[in-house]
Amino acid sequence: MKRSISVRNQTSAVGTISTHQHNLVEHCLLAEPWPMMNCIAARHEQPAAPRNRRGTVFLLRKGDFDVRHFRRQRPAPKVRSAFGCGSSQMEPREAPSKLKRSKTMLTRTSSALLTKPNVATEDAQYFEYTSSANPIGAKLISRVPFCSFSPSLYADGATRVVPLDLSAELGCPGPATGPGLSANFLRINAGDALTLDPNATSQVCYVISGAGSVQQSETSFPFSMGDFFTLPGGHATVLSAAATATLYYVNDAPLLTYLGTTGVHARFAPTRYPAAEAQAALRAVAEQANADRRNRISVLMGNTNFPQTRTVTHVLWAMFGIVPPNSVQKPHRHQSIALDFIASGKPGVYTLVGTELDRDGNIVNPTRVDWKTGMAFVTPPGHWHAHFNETNENAYVIPIQDAGLQTYLRTLDIRFAHQG
Repeated sequence: MKRSISVRNQTSAVGTISTHQHNLVEHCLLAEPWPMMNCIAARHEQPAAPRNRRGTVFLLRKGDFDVRHFRRQRPAPKVRSAFGCGSSQMEPREAPSKLKRSKTMLTRTSSALLTKPNVATEDAQYFEYTSSANPIGAKLISRVPFCSFSPSLYADGATRVVPLDLSAELGCPGPATGPGLSANFLRINAGDALTLDPNATSQVCYVISGAGSVQQSETSFPFSMGDFFTLPGGHATVLSAAATATLYYVNDAPLLTYLGTTGVHARFAPTRYPAAEAQAALRAVAEQANADRRNRISVLMGNTNFPQTRTVTHVLWAMFGIVPPNSVQKPHRHQSIALDFIASGKPGVYTLVGTELDRDGNIVNPTRVDWKTGMAFVTPPGHWHAHFNETNENAYVIPIQDAGLQTYLRTLDIRFAHQG
């Protein structure tokens, strides 16, 4: 008997927040840290008193005041470790819940205030610039964790979604693999169906194994091993398996949760990239005369609706890449997060990841990620990464990123190491 399982977005939307106002009576700087009456009597039209090396800021709210001393020079905050998993070595994990939990970010107004739309909140704050302009360096917000996920997570068992959830480490509502993206493994046993209905604008799937069909509204199409397909948000999608199917699935639901928005308007239609066509496109690129001199040998999935970014959706970016036998692909880096899936890779294929390069363009003190077919791993934003294949067979990688959005915002900042 056919079973149907429905998986919906697990986080609620944030409601509309009323305009924040602050009952600030006076704000002035004094040359001496103690004469409070001068501050209270001051008027904005008066010239500011000269500052010496130490001053006092008086903030008056509802008859109270805060006194905060400041100095011109403040010691730089210590930079925390480059990787957020508590270890410099990446190990495939069976249960993401074992990772250390970080503090949850304050990202929404309290429900009590939202019930009083005519009352201005008292949430306004003021921060000294140099101590607050780099929240990661000041440890106010966590770095993107550097972790891998084993194929054993979806190798057998019931029809289900397996979220690659790092929301505890990111300090955000889950499931989330990055601040704006959620990666998942899907397993659909033969004869079963799985319903996907996230609050998302973009969804990308790669078919790891098996075959079946996709139904979203009036659109339906088949899928089989090696296919890619994209789906807009706003409508539930039913995936049915004719033969037991496993898929790698990424969406941008965490981004919409953070923005506090619902009600998606589709920017593109469901789109299929058949395995034979994707492989032929990659083969054509790999056979070009200068292919071995390129930083990557890959094709980017595109969509006619996004000619400026040349990406698979307006938010997501999907690459299909090959690392030929006995080859090295030099480091590059970008500000987008990469959620990498290894479509094929035997022992002897690996990636080195790190934050700095030496004078020869090699990664300093790298962390090594050994490839295993069917695994996934996170490459954090801004980290240099290089691929190595010491075997006699091709290896294939599928990174999915938020680079569609980053490219449109002009913030991708992709850089390549010199070839030496």
